[in-house]
Amino acid sequence: MGFKVFNFCPPSLPALKLITFCLLLVTIAWAALTAVKRGGDLESYLRASRRLAAGENVYVDEIFPYMYPPFLAFLLTPLIFVSLGTAKLLWYLGNIGFLILSFFLLFKLARPERNKWFLLVFLPLLVTLRFLSDNTHRWQWNILILLLCVLTLYFFSRGRLGWAALFLAMAIAIKLTSLLLIGYFLFKRKFRFCGLTAVCLVFFLLLPTASAGFNQNIRALKQYPTVAANIYYHDKLNQSLPNTMFHLFHPVAIKDNTDIHFLKLDETLIKWLTYMLILAMALFSAFQLRRKEENSAMVFNIEFSIVITLMLLFSPVSRKEHFVTLLIPYFFYFHSLLDPSFFKQIRKKKLLLTFLLASFLLSSVTVETVVGNLANDLLESYFCVTWGIIMLWIGLLVLRQEMADIAQLGHKEPS
Repeated sequence: MGFKVFNFCPPSLPALKLITFCLLLVTIAWAALTAVKRGGDLESYLRASRRLAAGENVYVDEIFPYMYPPFLAFLLTPLIFVSLGTAKLLWYLGNIGFLILSFFLLFKLARPERNKWFLLVFLPLLVTLRFLSDNTHRWQWNILILLLCVLTLYFFSRGRLGWAALFLAMAIAIKLTSLLLIGYFLFKRKFRFCGLTAVCLVFFLLLPTASAGFNQNIRALKQYPTVAANIYYHDKLNQSLPNTMFHLFHPVAIKDNTDIHFLKLDETLIKWLTYMLILAMALFSAFQLRRKEENSAMVFNIEFSIVITLMLLFSPVSRKEHFVTLLIPYFFYFHSLLDPSFFKQIRKKKLLLTFLLASFLLSSVTVETVVGNLANDLLESYFCVTWGIIMLWIGLLVLRQEMADIAQLGHKEPS
């Protein structure tokens, strides 16, 4: 028995094309208008690119520090040869393209029924709109990370291990957070794929040599671990699990808000408690993912989604804009529930919908536009986004278990 909301009749395909085209025109026009405003993190990236091209230290910036491996600065080198306004416009257009391509590949992976297309675009976008907005507001590159993760999933699912390794290595070379995906593939004993990824990663890390020279690039790579170790934000924008634990059990005031700790514990003890919690969550997830099923393409997509969710929770620097990659797990979550032949076989329908609704309410509805400035500051201070992502993680684990049970009984997975 399904829910009527999932039987919503979408607009016709020509109407959807017209709506999409109009939205693109509006977005492009808005991008052109905002190009005259400050560039946020983008300007920091471009300054790092100029220093890299000049053979200087990319991590010396008196305005705002550059906090990524040298590869990102090298990747953005072409933008230093155009005006700042043009660079901003190209950045916006690039992110639009990354998002559209991500959806295109996700649809190719899921192969949903045509009458579900509208919902499978609208619902994941609605849930992740807050994080997409944070990326555009702060001029971040997390939508590119989203695309690289989707490309990794797409090519790995089709047995194109070389391409999958290339895109995963590129994601890691930009932001080391994606390293947790390597742990998943090692757990699944995909050693050849992990080896290919390691080779590609070495290639991307050495690629800035072409711009900065070998010695300067090696110096930057040696300096990066020190830079990465000092990257930590104790503000409410950091909705990672480590930062949540720190604020719940240590008396430190959040900027523009009050101290919210429940217990006063030693910092070292908090770190060990955090490590133990992360280990427990990782081991529990591994225990749930240990089963193997035949014809389990959708099971693999859900497993990949679980790892993406944990990757963002565990990273100590996961600010809100980083959570745009959650578009992947939300997409496959909705796809599973929208498939009528699969949905009627699920035993824990209400439980799955409850966790999805809780995740949506905590992560998305608490945005400033909906609840206002005061409520948003208060909810973020109590790390509502973190709790919402934990609800998503639990829901995905339940969904994975349901799929495994159905596959074991020989029933149909989502088409």
